[in-house]
Amino acid sequence: HISGILMFDETIRQTSASGTPLAKLQANQHIRAGIKLDAGVRPLAGFPGEVITEGLDGLRQRIAEYVALGASFAKWRAVFHIGDGMPSDGCLAANAHAIARYAALCQEGGLVPLIETEVCMDGGHDIETCEEATMRTLARLFAALSEQRVALEAILLRPSMVLAGRQCPRQARVYDVAERTLRC
Repeated sequence: HISGILMFDETIRQTSASGTPLAKLQANQHIRAGIKLDAGVRPLAGFPGEVITEGLDGLRQRIAEYVALGASFAKWRAVFHIGDGMPSDGCLAANAHAIARYAALCQEGGLVPLIETEVCMDGGHDIETCEEATMRTLARLFAALSEQRVALEAILLRPSMVLAGRQCPRQARVYDVAERTLRC
């Protein structure tokens, strides 16, 4: 049984009172160290209301540094809003490409990429709209991963659940959420 803990930059650099790196202490207890590699979301130029996850600049060097510090996996989170014309094809393409580059660089550098696609639950959209947006998001993501020659069997995917928006008056049953999420 192996567990993992996702850390931020300042955490993975910490040491015990005796000077042992935190990641080494965790490894001794069969706990893998992970690192958040993205630099957060910013507005996507030309696409009002949509965002892009940044952090590709210097990523190869940061990966090498984190591997040396004891990291074995890394996380990248992309956010997709549902609304009038959202997520747009431009937003899907930009984020899918960034995720695929991140994943390829992780695999090249010795980290397992953890990919989090967050299709937002805010809004009044119904579950059918969320399912369609999630399907489009994942289809674009896996096309980009394939284009960048990412080994799919060596990634971790953390997609969001398929849900009606929080403000939707018609909330789906638990069974329907599970069925649609698994279908996606």
